[in-house]
Amino acid sequence: METKTIFMKKILLSVALYGMILLPLTAQTTYTSADFAAVGDTFVTSRVTAGLNALDFAQTGANYTWVYDSLPISDQDVQRYQDPDDAGYFLTWLAGCVLGGGNPFTCPGIWASLTDIAEQELDTFSLAGISLQNGVTHYRKTTGTLEATIYGVTPSAAGLGLPIASSYDNIDTVYRFPLTYQQVDSSDAVLRANLGGGIVSIQQQSRVNEVDGWGSLTTPFATYPQVLRMKTVITNDDSLTITGGTTIPLPSTEVEYKWFAPGIGRPVMVASGNITLLGELITEVRYIDSLRCLAPNAFFLFFPPVALLDSATLTADISFFNQSGNADQFQWDFGDGTNSTAETPSHTYTSAGIYPVQLIACNNICNPLECDTFSLPVTVINPFIPNADFALVSDTVCASDTVFFDNVSTNANTYDWDFGDGNGSTEENPTHLYAASGAYTVTLITENNTFFDTVTQDIFVLAAPEPDLGFDFTLTTNQDTVLSPGLFDGYEWSTGEITGSINLNGATLGVGVYDFFVDVQSLNGCSARDSVQVTVTFPVSNDERAEPFWSFYPNPVKDQLIFKSGWKDDAQLDIWNAQGQRVFSRLIKPGEIIEIDTRDWASGMYVVGFEGEKRKLMR
Repeated sequence: METKTIFMKKILLSVALYGMILLPLTAQTTYTSADFAAVGDTFVTSRVTAGLNALDFAQTGANYTWVYDSLPISDQDVQRYQDPDDAGYFLTWLAGCVLGGGNPFTCPGIWASLTDIAEQELDTFSLAGISLQNGVTHYRKTTGTLEATIYGVTPSAAGLGLPIASSYDNIDTVYRFPLTYQQVDSSDAVLRANLGGGIVSIQQQSRVNEVDGWGSLTTPFATYPQVLRMKTVITNDDSLTITGGTTIPLPSTEVEYKWFAPGIGRPVMVASGNITLLGELITEVRYIDSLRCLAPNAFFLFFPPVALLDSATLTADISFFNQSGNADQFQWDFGDGTNSTAETPSHTYTSAGIYPVQLIACNNICNPLECDTFSLPVTVINPFIPNADFALVSDTVCASDTVFFDNVSTNANTYDWDFGDGNGSTEENPTHLYAASGAYTVTLITENNTFFDTVTQDIFVLAAPEPDLGFDFTLTTNQDTVLSPGLFDGYEWSTGEITGSINLNGATLGVGVYDFFVDVQSLNGCSARDSVQVTVTFPVSNDERAEPFWSFYPNPVKDQLIFKSGWKDDAQLDIWNAQGQRVFSRLIKPGEIIEIDTRDWASGMYVVGFEGEKRKLMR
């Protein structure tokens, strides 16, 4: 920034000028707002700090020729003019606006009205034991003025710092456009900033600009045939107020000499220093240059100083500000296995931790290539302790039901489920089907890369009924049969009936294929379904005695066997177990349907005999 010695001057390069010697012209020039830098402009500057005492920078006049072609280079910097929203202090300023009583819907508009271009300082500095880093001056550029409106800086102590962004109480009018020979203007500015640690900085200044010369300027980089020379004197009545009421005055008077060339977005050369009782003392000169083979100096800052994971995404975005000198090639290692070759990258971290970020800055002008390395730890914190919790529609379910687990945990990104029956899941909202009845304890462990939490809940699984309509079978049009799933407490058939069994008549159904199902319910409220397919065909013979029909159902049987005689005469029904023992015997009348309770029968193979014909039955 042009307003304070502690505010860094940021400049870039126009390579097209490299090595050019331009003959001076004898006409005055002007410098307008359109000539000044725009967002995205980049400049390389060479800095000179030695050998300045022997040079006279005060000399000036009309059609003057300034020659400073032998300035020794101390180091170089690359500086950019940025979009204010990307310079690292928008959210900080916005928070201050809202906390100060501003409307959260109108504060962004106020920001946009205050600044449209930002300039980052090239140096860090210390004040009252606090390191001030990443200083950014935000400007508002109009056709008539360039005004410093907001200043952002990150005070740091013991490696930790919180950014602050302060609006000027009185805006600093840095330039009044157009700049013309013999123009004189002045302005007053006030900037208050709470630096933390009970320290408040108050900067009060009076600026006087005087365009006191025009002509030609020669630097070690190029000759500029048309320049305007401005002298700026800034009288500072600054102070620091410390907790307890102690005020430390910090008065000073600065002087700057600047040379402006039309079409170049910032002064092509700036000589700056202080005015003391002994007179002017120029301590630094910066001029636009091309990158030279100087030893690179890798350095960067980042924002925010400590990143907090977002509660919704569990990610944290870090903006890196490359302040390397004498370098044009960069290699970043973000410490989490990812890299970048961008000059000023941003990076998203997906978990908490301390990441050793490394920057390698190289100067391609040098042959062989020269590089420098700089590292800083980046801390990402997850401040959110997870809260494990899940919900069930009911803690009592049936073994035939799919259980849906509704995960209502917060501040977590990994989940470990134990369903209590030897099975588990890592899904956020899993489903599970219990194979057997019983009581189970479900455990959920949630984590967020920093903390974890555990919750348990009991679930009771009831036995589900097991209806059995047997295998698919064939029925002729002169036959009928009974479908029964067994003994239960409730029934609902696909036919709409709610009885324990239904009669099927082949003639009524007609030839075709039919699907039947039944939903049954136990006293515990659990239900289940079974189905069977029945094929109806024409009979192969009309001789019912030669082709006697009799049937039993279901096969295999569980709790109840349904038997029906299709003969016209009485006939004997006998059932034997696998050991040859008769377990049932009865005379069956024509067309009679009987229900046989088989719940006490042992599992195994049985033989059903009806009037000399035998068939197999499974239990």
